[in-house]
Amino acid sequence: MYTIAVVDDDIHWCYVIERFFRNELEVYTFPTPSAFLKQLFDYDLVIVDYSIPPVNYEENIQSCELIHHLKTNLRYPPLVVLISGYISKSDTELGRKICPEADAFLTKDSGLDELLQQIKQLIASSKKQSSYSHSL
Repeated sequence: MYTIAVVDDDIHWCYVIERFFRNELEVYTFPTPSAFLKQLFDYDLVIVDYSIPPVNYEENIQSCELIHHLKTNLRYPPLVVLISGYISKSDTELGRKICPEADAFLTKDSGLDELLQQIKQLIASSKKQSSYSHSL
């Protein structure tokens, strides 16, 4: 079973993701980037919400900064998906411009079925490429 992390301050959305994805993926949720970085281990994929508000008692890390950190500081970085509830499915190109280091950009208005399918496809595609490059 693949392991994913969700970094999002909306605890209700995180709960829905945990419940909906639990038969297909092992899901861990974190309300802040700092909480996520304290529990960092080998995830297959990390979903990062674009608009995580700062928390007064923690160092403020923006979504794109977190993605940059993962991509540049980890020896084997996970797939990282930037997700937003403020940008619609028709504006995904804008999401790619906001944070080009993200492996994909998804929108919360896609629906849970579509999100799950897209995430599974991303992971499967990544694993397929990884096994192909190791066999060369």
